[in-house]
Amino acid sequence: MDELQNLDLEQFLRTRGVSEEIISKFKSENIDIVAVQVMHEDEFKELIPKSGDRAALKEFSRRKLAPRKQSLIEKLKDKIAKANNTNLAQTPTLKHKRKATRVVQVGWMNFNEQNKKFQQVRLNKGGGTRSISVDRDCQVKMILEKAIEIFFPNGISPSGPVNSFEFKLLDFKQHEIDHNMRIQDMFEVTGLSKLRFYLASTSSKIWCSSTNNNIPSSSLPITVGKLKIQGSF
Repeated sequence: MDELQNLDLEQFLRTRGVSEEIISKFKSENIDIVAVQVMHEDEFKELIPKSGDRAALKEFSRRKLAPRKQSLIEKLKDKIAKANNTNLAQTPTLKHKRKATRVVQVGWMNFNEQNKKFQQVRLNKGGGTRSISVDRDCQVKMILEKAIEIFFPNGISPSGPVNSFEFKLLDFKQHEIDHNMRIQDMFEVTGLSKLRFYLASTSSKIWCSSTNNNIPSSSLPITVGKLKIQGSF
């Protein structure tokens, strides 16, 4: 059988004494060695009446296809091996590479005098949620400064000018944050992949009236430049 593998399908059929009529049908129906392997047995019997010829043709087709299958398998193995080698080569570099910046989300909450609580400012009112990129080693107070710049561009917002408010920064639980804490430390402590902060603003008029109610000094606003920022640094 090995010497027959150099023959094509038509030549092999002739060595088996298959009639020219059947060989012509193979050509007209585009029956090749792949079709022989998947052809239904009843159809195969009708095409090749003798069982010996059918068995020989099946084996011939299988052997002809074997190198093609092996070639595809080898190509796949080579591709996988190359991919693995590339990953191994890159692993040390990626392992020690550290992001210099982190992305955090910032929203704006303004104190509602009627409800006596902070309420989130919607996007159409100049608020919404914004994503900003900051140095991983910067302090939280940098987020506060950036948030004021975002929600009060050029010192103005739909709710009024920046110098009409006092500000503080809240975490995702709406708790006040130590302004000296590093951003990366917060990621590590919380275990979160994304951090959300809130710029909490209070109207200067509301704040002035509240200071008459014995508010602790630690919550009093601190002046930074022309802005008053609540909390301790």
